[in-house]
This record gives sequence, C-alpha cells and structure tokens, in this order.
Amino acid sequence: MLNIYKEELDISKVNESNILYTTHNGKTGSWHLQKLFLSNDDADLRYTAIMLSIEETSNAGAVFQLYSGTYEPTLLEWGSLPYNNVIYLEDIEGVGVYRPFWLRVFYPGDTPASKRTEGLINITAVESAI
Repeated sequence: MLNIYKEELDISKVNESNILYTTHNGKTGSWHLQKLFLSNDDADLRYTAIMLSIEETSNAGAVFQLYSGTYEPTLLEWGSLPYNNVIYLEDIEGVGVYRPFWLRVFYPGDTPASKRTEGLINITAVESAI
C-alpha cells in the first residue's frame, strides 16, 4: 500500500498517531512548505501511474500546492503552478523506495488559531503484483 512519510524512514509514516501538521501566522497569513515522501510498504506490490492531488475542503481560504522532485522549488516555480494541482510520481516497486514531493499550504491573515482538517492528499495509482 502507498503511504506518505515525513522522512525517508518507516517510522515517519503519516497516520492517526503521526499527523501531518502545517503551522501559519494567523494574523498576517503565511505559507508553510514541507518535503514529504511517498513509499510502498508491501514488498509484493508494484505501483504505476502514480498521481497525487489535493482535495480542498477549506472555508477559511486555504491554498494548497504540490510539486514533485528532490529539490525545493523556487518561488518562480511555485508561481507557475495552479492551486490544488495534480502531480505525477515515478513508479514504485517493492519497499525501500521513497519518492520525494513538496507540499505548500497558505492560510490568509485574520484566521483564528485552531486545528483544521481542510485538505487531503489523494493518492491514485495502478497496483499490480510483483
């Protein structure tokens, strides 16, 4: 099964006990940038046509962007992407392969402090046995 990780370590898998948080300046508004990884935890499976997309459920004006690759995108590269965009990652066969991608999230100013669950990263792929 494909999962999102905060680092290239099995123990960093994002789940109910290791939630992915972003932090923002609620007074002025701010961006949060985080490098993440997609990996497979089943040695008997292969994934192709991997696509990540954002499902945005915000009513607070949050903005989400994804970018694939090892290196942090420049502001110009971020600026050329639409909000709530889709990215594609290379195939993953077996375990121990971590495909890097970046998540960028913006919350506008005058946003009250609270925990929000306003965006989901959807993973779609073709799964096959090895």
